[in-house]
Amino acid sequence: MEKLITGNHFYQYAKCPYWAYLEFQGDPDQKKSPNFLLQKIRQEGLEFKYTMMSATPHQRPSYESGHYPEGFQATWEMMRSGVERIGHGVLMAPGLMGIPDILEKVPGPSGLGDYHYRPIEIKSGRFMRRAYLLQVLFYAHLLEKIQGRLPETVGLILRDKGYRPVSVAENYPLFQTALQEVQAMAQGTSDKLPHISSLCKSCAWEDACRALAHQRDDLSLVPSLPRQLRQELRELGIETVSQLARLSSEQAREAKAGGVQISRKLRLQAKALADNRVFKVGHASLPKRPVEVFFDIEGEQEQGVAYLFGMLVRRPDQEEHYSFVAHRPEEEGKVWREFLDLMASLDDFVIYHYHTYEPLTLQRMKEKYGADPELYEKVHASLVDLFKIIKKTVILPTLGYSLKEIAKWLGFRWSHNQANAVQSMFWYAWWLKTGEHQYLNWSIEYNRDDCEATKVVKDWLYEWLTTARKKPSQSRSS
Repeated sequence: MEKLITGNHFYQYAKCPYWAYLEFQGDPDQKKSPNFLLQKIRQEGLEFKYTMMSATPHQRPSYESGHYPEGFQATWEMMRSGVERIGHGVLMAPGLMGIPDILEKVPGPSGLGDYHYRPIEIKSGRFMRRAYLLQVLFYAHLLEKIQGRLPETVGLILRDKGYRPVSVAENYPLFQTALQEVQAMAQGTSDKLPHISSLCKSCAWEDACRALAHQRDDLSLVPSLPRQLRQELRELGIETVSQLARLSSEQAREAKAGGVQISRKLRLQAKALADNRVFKVGHASLPKRPVEVFFDIEGEQEQGVAYLFGMLVRRPDQEEHYSFVAHRPEEEGKVWREFLDLMASLDDFVIYHYHTYEPLTLQRMKEKYGADPELYEKVHASLVDLFKIIKKTVILPTLGYSLKEIAKWLGFRWSHNQANAVQSMFWYAWWLKTGEHQYLNWSIEYNRDDCEATKVVKDWLYEWLTTARKKPSQSRSS
């Protein structure tokens, strides 16, 4: 049975071309259920769409759910009748189908008479995105086939931005290129390949793509490799991690002369993966203090609240976990004061964290709630970002440099296998909504695991840097 090309395919194509390809050609059994991030995004999008459509007078075609040809016929009759706004009308052409949020009647001759329709899409994002643009242009393309003309503009309603008209003529060439590629995907003739990146974590096809990438030893397994550079390397005949790892300095210089920049660090990253080795690329040392604090903050972005300050405090003779929790968002200030009280009770300490969220949140807390200047300065001066030191000193045989990637490579396992920061936010949101303590407890457990993982990474890094300083070689096996 032929699969229709829909507006969703253009959204998927803009996010990742291989996502759209798999929707046509992939094995449905390899597709996971949407993760909590996708569920949350979809729910927020539907709620915003419902709110905006409720405020916009419109009529909807009547048809049995799922009977789209019937829905198209009903929509066509409404268009012929000149209905001012049609909500969730069905547009169809051979091999194509779309359901725009709104079809708006505007002046200008068409096959319908002295008027025609333009599509308007409602999106919960705050900024224009290529995915939104391609999707609404697809509906304009369908309208051309149905009413005999393209609208001059299409519309987007964005969160906090209101209605935004977009020129069709200026953007149609972009859509036509996308249409050709999506049609090739539908026909199974596309040469697109998966490109592994941090975005894959929010995709239902992640496992299928990673399996294929490992099977192919695909270049995109190299962390942070841009799509454009990957394509340039493929054009040079470099298609695998192993090939990139074996690239000589002379070959890299020849590639540079041809306009392709292949850094030494990129080649070392490929070699680290191919040979399962750690390479030293810089020098650093970690402070020695009698008290070590492994620190992780959980925050909820929608309400802008830091709801959990977690710490693992390690002294020479004991380790102790602390979890300061805002049971309601308005308790954030209490959590901040509890954190400061603990810091004030410690003497000679160092605070290890991973990446920039913790220091940025501490700065925001100080500005919002205040702090003793001397204590805050002591805390701030004690912060050590392990991510920054790792990126400065070593290249690891990992598929990324997140805390999870590195800690898992070192053998650490989280209590909740699929948990992440977004999952923790979801648990906190459900705790606020339901009052069920299990959700809050899961979030606390996840935070404790993050603190433990930070300790594991710090201990390995300290040992490795100490060993590396004693040896002249520029590489170390893990």
